Amino acid sequence: MRVLFISGSFLPDRCGVADYLWHLVEAMAACADVEVAVLSSCPEPAGCSHQVRHFKGQDPVRIRDVAKAVREFRPDIVHVQYPSSRAVSRYIPLFVRRVLQTPVVQTWHEHYEECNQLGWRNLLGLSGMVYVREDLPQRLPPRLRRMVRDKSAYIPNASTIPAVPITNEQRLAIRHRIGGERQLVTFFGFVNPNKGADRLFRIADPERHHLLLICDLDQAKDYCRQVHSLALSEPWRDHVTITGFLPPAEVGELLAASDAIVFPFATGIGSWNTSVQAALASGSFVIGTSDNPGQPGYDSSKNMTRVPCGDWQAFRAGLLAGLGRRREPDSSNGWPEIVTAHKELYAKLHAECR
Repeated sequence: MRVLFISGSFLPDRCGVADYLWHLVEAMAACADVEVAVLSSCPEPAGCSHQVRHFKGQDPVRIRDVAKAVREFRPDIVHVQYPSSRAVSRYIPLFVRRVLQTPVVQTWHEHYEECNQLGWRNLLGLSGMVYVREDLPQRLPPRLRRMVRDKSAYIPNASTIPAVPITNEQRLAIRHRIGGERQLVTFFGFVNPNKGADRLFRIADPERHHLLLICDLDQAKDYCRQVHSLALSEPWRDHVTITGFLPPAEVGELLAASDAIVFPFATGIGSWNTSVQAALASGSFVIGTSDNPGQPGYDSSKNMTRVPCGDWQAFRAGLLAGLGRRREPDSSNGWPEIVTAHKELYAKLHAECR
């Protein structure tokens, strides 16, 4: 089977969807029964195996880019990723399904109401849908929910960061190198207002903790400048480390060395977030917010505490209670299961369209 993936972004673009797609493509390209190609706006894709063919599209990816790639690659399935930091036309699924007569799968990484790249036009050419947020169907407007009924499959995300086992001596050495004798409180991921990085400076204790921000602070963005200013302010000056973007293995090592990994999201964390998945795999204590009244509390199987969204006093108390808790890192790789689920969906759609 031949699968053409379409995404505005692809590695090395700094985009969560680009990172997700790179891991999916690499895992799928390792299958003997699948040929894989990617069409993206990314000018120089990074680190792809030689089995993956890359087509360069415009920014945003347009219908003529798709027509050229489909004509040359002749895929059995076209799979479009929405949204990404570079856009893909909403009308591409309709064009591929109706004009090029090829089944179209879409993955929606965000909720309908949260992103201007998602709407009813995306669904006009839909053959099948993958969603990574478990509650996506029930949060769709009723008309759109009917459009995807019996066509959608929930396929969870997996970590894009390896779990790195380290000894206690290595952990203490890393912590001392970064923050001296202070406990290491870590934030990992993209810095956007809904991720709440600014709240770290009110949740953590400047007398006891060293903040480690495994992220890039883009000084062209107002919110990133705000976070950077907080890092330089009293009483946090000299007690904050901002790493910038790092290779995955280095990120995994820092997560494993952390005393706590915190996600003060405005609307709650979930399995859809690959940063959370990486934190859980590390074995370090994880704390985040929840918008589900039945979820708050400590889960020993995951070494994770959830507190209600907006209750920062409870967040602070949960952080202090959990600091330093550890479990064995989870080195299992969820990508083979993700590939299997995708291939089953592709086979079903391909058989229906014959």
